[in-house]
Amino acid sequence: MSIPERSERNEREKARDEAFRSSDRPPNEYKATSYWGVDAQSGLFQAYTFDNFHGHRQFVSNGWIRGKIILSTQSVSGTTIFFEHFIYEFVSDKQFKMKYQVSGDGINWQLGDSLTFHRVAG
Repeated sequence: MSIPERSERNEREKARDEAFRSSDRPPNEYKATSYWGVDAQSGLFQAYTFDNFHGHRQFVSNGWIRGKIILSTQSVSGTTIFFEHFIYEFVSDKQFKMKYQVSGDGINWQLGDSLTFHRVAG
């Protein structure tokens, strides 16, 4: 995964489509491909994630704000609503953090996973 260009401008002003792949190292098994971009009709930042656990999900966001983007979604199973979000946050020009959190009420969140990404010279 590449580190996006750091900017305080709203992502809608500099948006371009991005694709990201993520694969856990064994013994973990999570694999996903995500496509990020701005919806031409709504102007909302959206991400579509296809993975081996949930199938596919659509996340929405207000874009990058003060070095952070929160991609959120919710789903319904029977009468239960389930909330998820990914939080990506710049730590420096060479690294950023990702947190995946889940919630049953959209207020109280539990950490599901976290990673720190480092820029690789290339």
